[in-house]
Amino acid sequence: RLVDADRQSVLFSVDRFNLLSLRQGDYGPNFRNKDSHLQLAAYAREMAAEICPEHVIDKVFLLTFPRILGVAFNPVSIYLLRDDKGRDLMYIYEVRNTFGDMHSYVGRAGAAPAAGDTILQAQKVLHVSPFFPVEGEYRLRVKVKDNAKISVLMRYSMNGTAKLTATLRGVAERLTTRTVIRTVLATGQFPLRPLVSIHVEALRLWVKRVPFFRRPTPPQPPSQPPEPGFVAMQRLAMQLAPGASSEHEDVAEWEGEAEHEAEHEDLAEAEHEDLAEAEQEDLAEAEQEDLA
Repeated sequence: RLVDADRQSVLFSVDRFNLLSLRQGDYGPNFRNKDSHLQLAAYAREMAAEICPEHVIDKVFLLTFPRILGVAFNPVSIYLLRDDKGRDLMYIYEVRNTFGDMHSYVGRAGAAPAAGDTILQAQKVLHVSPFFPVEGEYRLRVKVKDNAKISVLMRYSMNGTAKLTATLRGVAERLTTRTVIRTVLATGQFPLRPLVSIHVEALRLWVKRVPFFRRPTPPQPPSQPPEPGFVAMQRLAMQLAPGASSEHEDVAEWEGEAEHEAEHEDLAEAEHEDLAEAEQEDLAEAEQEDLA
């Protein structure tokens, strides 16, 4: 379908420069490999053929951040593989750091009650932030409802304590020139915005003297997995969380926590706007009294 996407807007291109573009050389085995020119769908299907050979992959979706004016930084890109009935079969999470390293985590979808109800658990092996050591684990979940509503939940924990929770929510829209212009302007996107934001936050933490961890040697391709059920391939390592296929209640609880955090942020923003509006009203009244 990348061929079709390449024709949907004059402002979006595949493997060519444009306002927005997607280059397959930025992903998978093509990343920093001039000798690899593998199509991303073929790459994902090759992984599936080894991990879940009993299934036939019908569609491969990729959730990622496009290049803007030829440049981009993707902290994480997610592949979602489905069968012809729309059921999730496998996930690939490509994680990058600001040092130019990439490591991917891949796992099968469990026999969950609904698509997206599988929580995948992975041991952290890539140095992502200089303010966290290379230890702990990730809990990952992506859910696409009705092929439109998208939600991503990612939690990083150490010794059973959550250190970082990241969420992403959105609604998929048809790719057109109008939606490209509206989205870029409405969200205030610019080249390398994620990278700039990451460095700004890092500077704030550095000023606060948060402990700093130097970048270790990037992980090498793992050998044959020592444990049954553990998937280990080049740049790929993920283990299905124990009991994940039947953890529907755990999923609901986790999602509820994320929803609560989002609601808290929205409430804080609303209170901030109310205070700002009240201050403006008080200022206006004061000016009117002075004029009187």
